Amino acid sequence: EWPAEALRGVANEAFAEIEFPNENTKDGIVSICRDIHQGVERASLRYKDELRRHNYVTPTSYLELLTTFKKVLSEKRNELGTA
Repeated sequence: EWPAEALRGVANEAFAEIEFPNENTKDGIVSICRDIHQGVERASLRYKDELRRHNYVTPTSYLELLTTFKKVLSEKRNELGTA
């Protein structure tokens, strides 16, 4: 389990080249990504406890979340012509 600040740092680095309307927007997106990852970690623990099945949440899982967000953001900006 990564500490919250480590998750924030990785997301900030991943989003460093992305232009956001303002810093509050970027901070909000970073927080949402952190919350999603931590929520999946908690849900995976419950899944293991209740069903005795493992769902592994790894650092790569978090990096994939960030990569997917960047890809979808780019696609939607291209659709809107705001890239």
